[in-house]
Amino acid sequence: MAPRRPVLPGTEHRTRERRHRGGQRRENPARAQRPQVRLPGGQTQYIEAPLPERTDDSLAPLLHWAAERLNTALTVADLARRAHTSPRTLARRFHAATGTTPLRWLQAQRIARARELLEGGDLPVDRVAELCGLGTAANLRRHFTRAVGVPPHDYRRAFRARRPAGAQQT
Repeated sequence: MAPRRPVLPGTEHRTRERRHRGGQRRENPARAQRPQVRLPGGQTQYIEAPLPERTDDSLAPLLHWAAERLNTALTVADLARRAHTSPRTLARRFHAATGTTPLRWLQAQRIARARELLEGGDLPVDRVAELCGLGTAANLRRHFTRAVGVPPHDYRRAFRARRPAGAQQT
């Protein structure tokens, strides 16, 4: 048996935990805090995704402009040009106002738009991908599954099953 390495003070609990789990690394704690969407199992979650409330007034017009153009290819340079600033300055201001980067915000808005389209209509997945700015159905499936936890087809099926009989489709 190999000799044990000395344990630094204050790290005994981590060392014991690592030995208890056979040396495996602990899962990312941020991932454990992310809300779980369990659509195939029955209960659905209706998560509204409005524009961030922490937005300062100077970025509000830019966010509304971008939200109206989710179906187009927007870059940080496009957003910075629209805000009359450099991309780096926009990134700093954006993070201070929304708590995220411009591209992550755009991605979240596109996923939210895809959710709306999947919940309320019968558009093909290719068309949903075009309308929310994700391009192709494969791209939509990859990003949607990563963000929501289920593929678009399963998400739509779960909402169809829960839609009241007299509900009107949009």
